[in-house]
Amino acid sequence: MLVCDFEGHILLWNRASENFYGYSKAEALGTLSHTLLRTEFPEPLTQIEDHLRREGGWEGDLIHYRRDGSQATVHSQWALNRDSLGHPRRVVKTNTDITAAKTAERQVRDLNLELERRVRERTNELELANKELEAFTYSVSHDLRAPLRHMAGFSKMLAEECGTSLAPEAQRYLERIQDGTRRMGLLVDELLNLTRIGRHELRVQLTGMDSIV
Repeated sequence: MLVCDFEGHILLWNRASENFYGYSKAEALGTLSHTLLRTEFPEPLTQIEDHLRREGGWEGDLIHYRRDGSQATVHSQWALNRDSLGHPRRVVKTNTDITAAKTAERQVRDLNLELERRVRERTNELELANKELEAFTYSVSHDLRAPLRHMAGFSKMLAEECGTSLAPEAQRYLERIQDGTRRMGLLVDELLNLTRIGRHELRVQLTGMDSIV
């Protein structure tokens, strides 16, 4: 805790302040607190003083620098003391060290930022891989259609022109060729549908669990 006049000159510098900041009582008394501690305010000092004069108090997080140059973050609570005429006289400042908490908060924030960066990178890589897979699937599906058309066409011609003259076993072989061609055509169609699905955005909707079960 320290006590200052309204301009910020230190009037009281207790032992706790000496131990925390490293300045002796003789060094601190009479100096401007924000100059001695190189205070970094969350808002302009004039605004803080206006609020203090109007409301009689203020609190917020400040950054101070100790005598050895190390940085400290404190939660500071200011209480205004007035004279008999109501004029600002003294400001009692109670500082609570929150350096460790703020350091942990910054570390968590940095970790979250790093995690977000990695997620973005992995997402971009996944999108690129999906696009490459989509292009490959689409190309393969189309390339497979040409030989399938040939097989379907020639097997149909063979069945129409020579079907009656073929042995029963040969006719069964021909039917199996035509059936396999149709099944392969269905697989190609499903591959093409899969590539189209990959281009659609995900949509969230309610799903009945009974049908899934």
